[in-house]
Amino acid sequence: MRARRRTDRMTKATRTGQARAVEAKLTHAPEGVVFVVDGPGREIPVAGMTGLNRSLLGFDKAGVSGLALVLGAGDDADAVRATLHPKVRDRVRFVTRDHAETDVDVLRRIGRADAAQVTWRSNVVVGPKDADAIVSHAARNGRVLDVAGGLVRVVTPSTLATPGCATTADVAEAARTSGRLDAMAPTYVVCDFDRPAKRREVLKGLVEGLKKPLMIDGLMGIYFQRPITTRISPLLARTPVTPNQLTAVAMVLGVASGFFVAAGGAWAALGGLMFVVGGLVDCLDGEVARLKFHFSSWGEWFDTIADDLSTTSFIAGMSVFMYAKYPSPQMAALGVVAVGAFVAIQLLQYWKCITVYHTGDLCAIEYNYGGQGSSKLGDLLKLLVKRDLFSLLFFLTAVAGVLEISFALTLIGGLSALFAFALQYVVDLRARTAGAGTPNLASAR
Repeated sequence: MRARRRTDRMTKATRTGQARAVEAKLTHAPEGVVFVVDGPGREIPVAGMTGLNRSLLGFDKAGVSGLALVLGAGDDADAVRATLHPKVRDRVRFVTRDHAETDVDVLRRIGRADAAQVTWRSNVVVGPKDADAIVSHAARNGRVLDVAGGLVRVVTPSTLATPGCATTADVAEAARTSGRLDAMAPTYVVCDFDRPAKRREVLKGLVEGLKKPLMIDGLMGIYFQRPITTRISPLLARTPVTPNQLTAVAMVLGVASGFFVAAGGAWAALGGLMFVVGGLVDCLDGEVARLKFHFSSWGEWFDTIADDLSTTSFIAGMSVFMYAKYPSPQMAALGVVAVGAFVAIQLLQYWKCITVYHTGDLCAIEYNYGGQGSSKLGDLLKLLVKRDLFSLLFFLTAVAGVLEISFALTLIGGLSALFAFALQYVVDLRARTAGAGTPNLASAR
């Protein structure tokens, strides 16, 4: 009788604990847990990095609170640690299984009561954008997220408390039966790299993830630059070449282009070509940075300033060319205005990026003129003054010997951008005065 009462109390306590787990709030960032298995995911590099390292770096950048590697039978922690990328090597903790311990037992033992766990096998490659999407998914306690048919799963403390579950597949099946399973399709790459033949599929997904939306890349970026650069950047990612080195090359080409344009004639055409090539290299630095996970505030600002120095040099070169062809005080004044307008708008944007947005990426700034989100006028202006578009214009007019067209459009574009920025500034000033909150500020990019 006493044994029965004790059993009843234990059963009640277990149910109470499960109920509390269901009611607990997930207030902590999710943790990443990798079950280490043999296979190419931890051995064969794709674009210079193994799939295991790509997944770990992607989830680390996405904001997981910690990373754990559950070692398989016969795995040596030191040997596995030596294969990890330096950026995550010291962040990863190694977990060994106790005798007869199941996957779910391990997750229960190492998990937090207030955090979900993102789980996958070491042969599964997860791209950085997919990692962002998984981590940002609003995981609710009592639910399971199944990604790409279970290649990645997000489980919570209450779902792990489901009786009779030994693997995350069992947990997902129990959640499906009770209507608590959410499914997510991969955006770019969530792939089981269980054999070397999958390398092409993984690489294709990684390359697709390098591409950006129209409003960031621009028309020429999507239809001309990216089709070229995405074939080159995976090759460069295998080399010691760094993104900052590529940025420096792009800057040298861009700045030198202005001197060639100023010389006129065939030199101007060469200058236009150098400016276009510099734009291609400028795309490569960002792609290589994303493939190698080389991100820094310094690199972001270096890229922005290098772009603007290149454009300033080309505009200055055009101004010198125009003055040499049409020598007059008026033409000299127009040249000063063309260069000054571009420099002024960029300096204003730097100020906004530093004081408001805390980033070196000028694309973070938006036009909205007091509305919600970007305006159609602002979006159109961004597309028209993208470097990719006017670099092609510079090249074509230089080759055709009609740089006057580019010069006139540069004048109009620079002054229009200043006007748009001033208009947005007035709207933001009124919003601050009315206590409407933090403004969105204008961008000429």
